Amino acid sequence: MRSTEQAQLRALLLAVLPHAICLPGCSEGHGYCERPGECKCRIGWQGRLCDECVRYPGCLHGTCSQPWQCNCREGWGGLFCNQDLNYCTNHRPCQNGATCTNTGQGSYTCSCRAGFTGTGCETETNECDSNPCKSGGTCAEKPTGGYTCHCPLGYHGSNCEKKIDRCTNNPCLNSKGHAAFFSGYTCSCTLGYGGKDCSVRVDACGSSPCLNSGTCYTHFSGHVCECSAGYMGSSCEFKVQSPSPASSRRLAVDDPFPMALAVSFALGLVTLALVACAALAVLRQVRQGRKTGKGAVRNDLDTINNLKEREGFLIAPGRFKVPNKEPKFGSDGLRDKFNCKRKLLDLSGDTACKKKQEK
Repeated sequence: MRSTEQAQLRALLLAVLPHAICLPGCSEGHGYCERPGECKCRIGWQGRLCDECVRYPGCLHGTCSQPWQCNCREGWGGLFCNQDLNYCTNHRPCQNGATCTNTGQGSYTCSCRAGFTGTGCETETNECDSNPCKSGGTCAEKPTGGYTCHCPLGYHGSNCEKKIDRCTNNPCLNSKGHAAFFSGYTCSCTLGYGGKDCSVRVDACGSSPCLNSGTCYTHFSGHVCECSAGYMGSSCEFKVQSPSPASSRRLAVDDPFPMALAVSFALGLVTLALVACAALAVLRQVRQGRKTGKGAVRNDLDTINNLKEREGFLIAPGRFKVPNKEPKFGSDGLRDKFNCKRKLLDLSGDTACKKKQEK
């Protein structure tokens, strides 16, 4: 009852009496006072002078300009400003010299150096196990981490992946071709040009290549020397020595070349004679074969003639009595018999011979 009366009395005094003087600096819009020197804050405001807004409950790294706000500071995000957007700078999670990249909302990625792996590049590895060197290069570990490739001739690059071609830009100006090497290139210059890039005009006789007073001429293949008397060679570098009669005889005796030539000539003649003899022997055999064939034909004819001659003298059995005495023939009978033998092939002749014998 007493407290109620006090409250009513206070309300009456506030209505009748002028307002009390608040704490100097107390926000008029965000604070008030019930007694002199006091500064009470309205809902949503705080501070000694009631000039600070109250942030949204749970806001960690944010500010407010009005009550219940949560405006995140730089590098933070989320509803409560509790997500570190600059995690790499604030926490430095990547180790062993790795590069950190913020991916937003408190996450990150680490780009590890050669020889390390893991989320934070905390695990050391042997880089040569993956055979990073190309084109037959040799891999070697570095004491400070990572690896290096020893490339073969003709290749370069961190992993020997690039082929050296020093002739790509055609450095040879007046040349027939070029060749590239690991340490450089060479140009094959055309006639009349020289230098590393074949850019210098060169006279083939400029270096006086002809010796012993020889005369130099420029040719499409190079220099040509006209040697003076008594010298020879492409540059007239050899002296011609006239052989003496004694040395000529000695050379004829000592030099085996003429003897070999004579032996070869003699062998050729012998071979030719043997071939001629063989040809003559073959011809002789052929001729003898022809004569033998003719003789065989003649013998066959004689055999036939003998058979016909016998038929002429044969007498049928039983008609005549053959005496035991040998018949005697005169000279005329022998001549007739000889003539009949000459005419056996003629039938009429055979008949005539028989008639003469009967007479």
